[in-house]
Amino acid sequence: MDSFKPGDFGVSIFYGQRPVKKPCENCPFVAAAAGADYLARGRLDGIKFAVSMGQLFACHKTVYQKGVEFIADKETGEEHAPGFHSKYQACAGATEYAEALAEELGVEPLRCGSPPTRRRKGPSRLRKPEAEQSLPKGR
Repeated sequence: MDSFKPGDFGVSIFYGQRPVKKPCENCPFVAAAAGADYLARGRLDGIKFAVSMGQLFACHKTVYQKGVEFIADKETGEEHAPGFHSKYQACAGATEYAEALAEELGVEPLRCGSPPTRRRKGPSRLRKPEAEQSLPKGR
């Protein structure tokens, strides 16, 4: 029996709450598309399959940041990033890959979370204009 491929079970895309808006220059998806895959052999295929199933693939820039404490392996003592952290953001290259896969297969993907959007220009709907904030209470 052949092994499963990305898309064999449809496509699910996990954006999370704050996905990265565009792939960074060191993104493994960008590197692979340019023919410069730097991951261990077969690693990107495994990531692609997991991403197509809706698993979070965090952008490396959000994994290696202040506030993300690494965990020491009990047997080897080697430190590694936790599987999930609230500071992680979905990799833009991974979400773009999953969107393209769904389009290539002609399926509507299951989307979890909020796709990245461009920043709104102008005042936020959640904040009062500065003039209203500075008025003393009771006036």
